Amino acid sequence: MLRTSGRDRFLVARSEIWYYWRRVPKALVEIDIRAPIVRHSLKTDDLAKARAQRDILEKADNELWAAMLLDGNDRAEKLEAYKAAKLLSESIGFSYRPADELALRPIDDIVRRITAIMDIRTPIAVETAVLGGEQIPKIKVSEAFKIYCEEIVADEIAGKSPTQRKQWEKVKRRAIDSFIAVIEDKAMTDITRDDGAPSTSTGWARSRRRQVARANPLRWEIA
Repeated sequence: MLRTSGRDRFLVARSEIWYYWRRVPKALVEIDIRAPIVRHSLKTDDLAKARAQRDILEKADNELWAAMLLDGNDRAEKLEAYKAAKLLSESIGFSYRPADELALRPIDDIVRRITAIMDIRTPIAVETAVLGGEQIPKIKVSEAFKIYCEEIVADEIAGKSPTQRKQWEKVKRRAIDSFIAVIEDKAMTDITRDDGAPSTSTGWARSRRRQVARANPLRWEIA
């Protein structure tokens, strides 16, 4: 049975090689040509490496599906861009990075990418992916969480009882609400390490204490 949670979620071993297997959300089955299940060889028998690669693919799929659900008019184009980026990762060895992020990378990385696409036979889609020509749409934290719950993991939590699902969402919603209260409802791509800095973390903790205090005034004294 395909695991959809835990440390080894979406990982399947075949002949001692790990694969990334993930079911496409029902709402996108007619759009994502990889449906019904995304299958991608991680080309390693090392579980730790497989988990690291899985994390990258999982994040990419989450962002792709969220973008497709938010902007139906560009679904096909976004999928093609994503396919090109994956093709690049598999055949050349580069992970996809938007142009503005790529510009901050070491010059050696940029030179290697340019060298890899110098062949005139290189498809335009691959050139675009290598040089980060496709920007990820701005999706706010609140929007991303709504889409994540209703579309991306809908099948994965379908087996939970109403009470279990409510508790599952409550735990995640608590963190989302605290982040928005302390930072703001930022676009996912605009979140930086500074948002997790000690002063910010303290703000998160204070926000959480206030939430608990409102629910149980006798438990906390808020200065």
